Amino acid sequence: STEEARTRILAGMSQGMGPDILCGPTSDFYMMAEKGMLQDMEGLISEETKQELLPAVLQMGTVEDVLLGVTPTVHVETFAVSENLGKKEQWGLEEIIQLMEEGKLSGSLRTLYLLPDYSKPIYTVQFLLFENLGNSFLIDWQQGECHFEDERFVRFLELTGRDMSNQSAEDLQETDLIYAYMYYEYALIDFFTKVETEGLQIIGYPGGEGASYLCQDGGMVVVNKNCTDLEAVEFFLETLLGEEIQERNTALGTLGVRKLNPEVHLVRDEEGVARWMGVQDILNYEDGTTPLHQAAEFLETCVPEPRMFSDINIIISQELENMHAEGKSAEETAQIIDNRIQLYLDE
Repeated sequence: STEEARTRILAGMSQGMGPDILCGPTSDFYMMAEKGMLQDMEGLISEETKQELLPAVLQMGTVEDVLLGVTPTVHVETFAVSENLGKKEQWGLEEIIQLMEEGKLSGSLRTLYLLPDYSKPIYTVQFLLFENLGNSFLIDWQQGECHFEDERFVRFLELTGRDMSNQSAEDLQETDLIYAYMYYEYALIDFFTKVETEGLQIIGYPGGEGASYLCQDGGMVVVNKNCTDLEAVEFFLETLLGEEIQERNTALGTLGVRKLNPEVHLVRDEEGVARWMGVQDILNYEDGTTPLHQAAEFLETCVPEPRMFSDINIIISQELENMHAEGKSAEETAQIIDNRIQLYLDE
């Protein structure tokens, strides 16, 4: 089985054996890094190649200032709302709840480039809590206390409780809270077209710094600390991260890890009008740029997805599932979540 193979590989590495190169999930990457099982990759990737990679790609593979892994493909996650809601210094959970209360934001998350068009309530809550577990009224990490029984969280569960996941969305609405999950190039083009034509503002993940996330999409490629043929490893990594393979990723409908060069995929006619891949009409701005140029700049501002509060997320997910399956009230569910997470923090 897959788990047996994983156990065998990790056991071999701990005994000075195992494969020279392997690709695994982020959780295993951090575990192997913490146990000192990985080779420093700093000298295995040329400076020229590093300069061509998106900044967040190197950041997500760096643990305690040492480059220990690299992902071959990525996807992007962010949030957007109508410009008519005005600009805010920070879009935190309390601001989102207030706008839902006022009817200015829907309690159902409108998803782009994923199905269904509206996420289930459990995912709406998870996505919106992601940054806020570390930076909101919900958990006082300094005191080791949680406050999921707070009336604001209870109201949040009520406002996001309607399940619209079986409904098809039509045009974007001014009240839509949009979650965009972009894993191929044309999704980026379409998203920035919508930003321009639908009057949207990108707010990033609510809470924290309001950042948009660049996330690993094909596991983390790492090098065994016991590897002796580092010259072969260097050749492999340069090939994996090189232009030919990364361009092939784009052609196959995934996002590569190199900085996006818009003109490579745009074909301009005699009047200078650009089309994506020469066949797909896209917006052309007066200065000659396109939504793909906006996407290229955007990708370089994205940050690595932070490490999740996995145990806390599991507790919240379990109780939300029980809430909707058993018809429990938001207040009862919030109290159960609060009790369980407080117990977790106490331990």
